[in-house]
Amino acid sequence: MSYEQDLKPIFNGDCVSCHSTSRPQGRYSMSTYAQVMAAVQPGNARSTLVVTTQSNGSMYRYFSGNRAAKADLVKRWVVNFNAQQSR
Repeated sequence: MSYEQDLKPIFNGDCVSCHSTSRPQGRYSMSTYAQVMAAVQPGNARSTLVVTTQSNGSMYRYFSGNRAAKADLVKRWVVNFNAQQSR
């Protein structure tokens, strides 16, 4: 699993409308891999991005479609795949 192939489409569809470089909510932009990584510690389930996107997190409700599956992808990408950029 990687950012480019698996997570970027989710972030672009559900997150970037508020977290973009032009007016990032919470002063956090998700327009690029480097910007997303500001809230990620590879391998760490307590990374801000993981915590806020899980079912009890503040950003979970903004996922469209299958929220649980998307939250699980974010967590697995950070924890199991060390938030790698590409395959």
